[in-house]
Amino acid sequence: MGGRAMYDLRVEGALYFPHIQVPASPWFTRSLLYWDQVGTIVPQGYRAQPEELGEHTLELVRRGLLRQVFPEEAGSEFSRQFQRWLDGLSDRELKRRRARLKAGEATGVHVDKWMNYMGGVEQVMREGLVRDHLRADWLEVEPRTANEFMAALTLGLCHPDGGLSRGSGCAWTPATDDPTAFRVLLTGLEKAEPALATERDVQLRLRGQLQACEVRTSLLEQALPTPVEPVSAERIEQFRRRHDDRLPRCRRHVEALIDGMLDLDEVRRLRAVDRVADEVAELAEQAEAYLRESGIRRLTRSPQALETAGSLNTEALAYLALARAELGLDAGYHTLPGNAPFVEIFGR
Repeated sequence: MGGRAMYDLRVEGALYFPHIQVPASPWFTRSLLYWDQVGTIVPQGYRAQPEELGEHTLELVRRGLLRQVFPEEAGSEFSRQFQRWLDGLSDRELKRRRARLKAGEATGVHVDKWMNYMGGVEQVMREGLVRDHLRADWLEVEPRTANEFMAALTLGLCHPDGGLSRGSGCAWTPATDDPTAFRVLLTGLEKAEPALATERDVQLRLRGQLQACEVRTSLLEQALPTPVEPVSAERIEQFRRRHDDRLPRCRRHVEALIDGMLDLDEVRRLRAVDRVADEVAELAEQAEAYLRESGIRRLTRSPQALETAGSLNTEALAYLALARAELGLDAGYHTLPGNAPFVEIFGR
């Protein structure tokens, strides 16, 4: 994984995978509010065909809320790791995968995403894990193999020594709401036998970040009770433009709180999360009360008025409180039953 520890840098960006189009969901709204940058992996060909992104994803890109990340920014590190993974598959496992593909189980992967994979798609085809093109520029890949490839590509893109991190000046973390993709990353982490001390260190760091991810998920769900219908891209853009200067301090504070919760047992950890969520709610009430007392209508909130509301100028959690007040987030909202939880793989 390289000489430098993979996640030493302060994470500022979340890279969504395994799909190109990002979901219009509560957890993605929270990610747009919490991270400095959010990206999605886009084939090169989409530069000339942005309409392929779909209306929701394209609007986020045009408003500067979503960064297009291209596969070539990964460099060669993910290729080596993915090749190593393929070489380690047993004959029995290959046979199972071939049978699944033959039975019609397949996942579409855009051919552009394979271009930086040094072995290309030829080896995967030789192993019987890829069928003919699903449609122009798309391949039909055995589902498990497709998820493993996307996990390898995403980790390569997020590597601090990769072109994306160097070019953007941002430290990136993989992020997904797809339970299958999540399990693939976990399986690779558990089964891989690191050859170097630096790789063992990285695995320890990743395991710790996975624990932090669970706490962060719970905390953000309570602190930012986003409604089922996502907040519009326009409103998020306007909010971020007004308050982006508050975000780094808020996130550093939240991450420090999360670190302090990791050694707690489950009951005490839940209580600690509840206390943070209550503090955010109290700050949001201060902002709402100030607006009411000032006679400012809810739908015509003044950012300048909010700036003067009580202790919001000094509190690190004020950014989250302002998000609740200005965007109309309400603890009375509930997500739909069965919705996938917010999962940010490998934390900060």
